[in-house]
Amino acid sequence: MSGPALNDTCLEGLRHLDARQPGFLAEIYGVFLEDADERLDHIRTGLAEGDADKVAKAAHALKGASGGVCASTLSTLLQAIEQAGRAGDLTAARDGLEAVEAEYSRVRAAIADLLGTS
Repeated sequence: MSGPALNDTCLEGLRHLDARQPGFLAEIYGVFLEDADERLDHIRTGLAEGDADKVAKAAHALKGASGGVCASTLSTLLQAIEQAGRAGDLTAARDGLEAVEAEYSRVRAAIADLLGTS
């Protein structure tokens, strides 16, 4: 994927909040990472079980969380998996998972850099 893993314009707003409430970024990104790992596991499990509804629901939840933490590209990729799951197209959902996992790795690295934990 091209461009930053975390949207700079969106991130500016979160940084402003962190300046007013120190620790805000660490808290929201910590919660996001815990939740994202669980949601990705649900997507994988749903695919393995042939459960399109489970895939769609997990992708939907992670899509929203990704948007909220400025991971715009990840959110867009998850939208495609969500739509595939809602359509019952597990092949398309499975095909999209590799791109989601690669982008999630980029997001994790960007968060580590942002928080100085890399």
